[in-house]
Amino acid sequence: MVNYSGSQAFVLAAQETTFNTTVSTTKDLGIIGELSPDLNNNIIPVNQIGSREAAALVAGNFDGALSIDGTLSSGAPFEMFFGQSTDAETTGDYKHTFIDTSSTELVLSLLKSYSISENYDSVSDIGVLYGGCSMNSLDLSITLNEVVSISGELLAANATNSASIGTKVLNTTTPLSFSQCYLSTGVLSSEVAQNLVSDFSISLANNIDYNDIRGIGSRIAQGALPKMLEITGDFTMKFANTTEANRFLGGSSAVTTGTPAPTSIIFNAHNGVTLGSGRIELYIRLVDCQYESLGRTISSDGIVEESYSYRATSISDAYFVDQVATYF
Repeated sequence: MVNYSGSQAFVLAAQETTFNTTVSTTKDLGIIGELSPDLNNNIIPVNQIGSREAAALVAGNFDGALSIDGTLSSGAPFEMFFGQSTDAETTGDYKHTFIDTSSTELVLSLLKSYSISENYDSVSDIGVLYGGCSMNSLDLSITLNEVVSISGELLAANATNSASIGTKVLNTTTPLSFSQCYLSTGVLSSEVAQNLVSDFSISLANNIDYNDIRGIGSRIAQGALPKMLEITGDFTMKFANTTEANRFLGGSSAVTTGTPAPTSIIFNAHNGVTLGSGRIELYIRLVDCQYESLGRTISSDGIVEESYSYRATSISDAYFVDQVATYF
């Protein structure tokens, strides 16, 4: 009997030309620490009077979801989420722009689909190929004394088992750590750096529902339609002044009518190397943000901290810089 371990497994991806028409997977998604497929046949029980036992069990819609957890070392998951990337080279460094509202990289109404494979390289090879995959959600987080982490959910339209596997590709980009991360908040284009942030997160959701594009005659979804883009997150910082609390309240006291003025949030992580000399960088600017909640932790023998959750209407800039020419 052959057993399979994580050291024998690897994940590959490729962009599809037609939804759920699978292609050979040859690209990595960065450093992936865990992949968790969850497939469902949505069985429909058929019951009849006269018996407590089901008369039949019929397969319903096929649903697939792939959860990934890893370390930020590639912009590929962001390209999959936003459905686009404009790649520009500067002496071996490539800037992959996903969103730039001052140019042509705007939030798309339709996304691309991908083939994803899980590969087991052992005495007996096993490959599982998922077709019609779309990045439904993507989360990024950082905390003190850690590396930048990402997690996401891919929806899959179909799955195929085989004895064929791809060629392993391991990402070699150096991960970014907490000491290379910077958070700025404030009025758009006048954001101010926050120097005592303990943790930060961004959660992006495309809110895709494969049931939107289904029809009789097939158990498989025929496409993926993203709904409203949802941008949320939170951060914790040492309490040093009331600047952010005033943004939450809309002033020194809560506004009685209307809504507090919006703020902008910039998350920037980079290795400090100039562009063209081996720069690694993630830059995301969230605009028209509102602080949704404010909490403060006060203890007798500790530093006072305050925590904020936020929502944003949109992203004005999002890009990743590394030494990879193209992701797909």
